[in-house]
This record gives sequence, structure tokens and C-alpha cells, in this order.
Amino acid sequence: MGLAQQRIKVEGFSDSQVNLKIAVLQLKTGSVHLAIEGVEPTIENLVQIRQLLDQVVRKIDDQLPQLVQQNVAEMVR
Repeated sequence: MGLAQQRIKVEGFSDSQVNLKIAVLQLKTGSVHLAIEGVEPTIENLVQIRQLLDQVVRKIDDQLPQLVQQNVAEMVR
């Protein structure tokens, strides 16, 4: 089974609420893959996926300083 065919479960959302599912997978070998469910690979859909990934990166960048501070505080204890 290819990675794109794997089912992605999203807790707290029914299928009727979800337009698109994207999972970033890192295998034990260290390789990173995307698993995408819910769309055909058209140019329009690929642009939408890119925009969604950009939003995710911005959210991570916004939360990263806080997460680093929390980890440092835990290490100091």
C-alpha cells in the first residue's frame, strides 16, 4: 500500500466537516512523506494544498518560541 492510500483519522471531526486531509509522516528510516486524502492531484488542488501547508508552517513558527520556553523550563526543574 502506498503512502497516499493510507487512511488518515482526524479526532473530533466527522468526514462531512473535512474537505482535505494531509498528514506529514516521518518513517523510522528518517524519510519524510505526505499522505493526502480527499482530492485529485489537479493544479488547483495542489495550489490549495500548498496554501494549507504554508498556514501550518506559519502556525508552527508562531508556537515554536513558546514550546522552546516550555521545554527549557522543564529541563531546568
